[in-house]
Amino acid sequence: MSLAAKRRYDEKRRGTDHRREREKARGRSRHIPKTGKCEKCRESVKTVWHHLDYETGKEVIELCYRCHRKEHPRDLSGTGRVK
Repeated sequence: MSLAAKRRYDEKRRGTDHRREREKARGRSRHIPKTGKCEKCRESVKTVWHHLDYETGKEVIELCYRCHRKEHPRDLSGTGRVK
């Protein structure tokens, strides 16, 4: 296996570990009731949970989609990850 192929494999594996943690955290926070108000901009709109820590899953803040996107900026290369 070439070095470049190994790096791609390792990168892919790291991504799946992160996905597992994220899914577990979503399951733990699913039962927390939402207020429908963004905790940053205070607008009454449809909100999503932003996990501060995936380990516990319950350390979350309620954000609107616009504020949540600001918390997760994406790069422009099309990979969806910030390097």
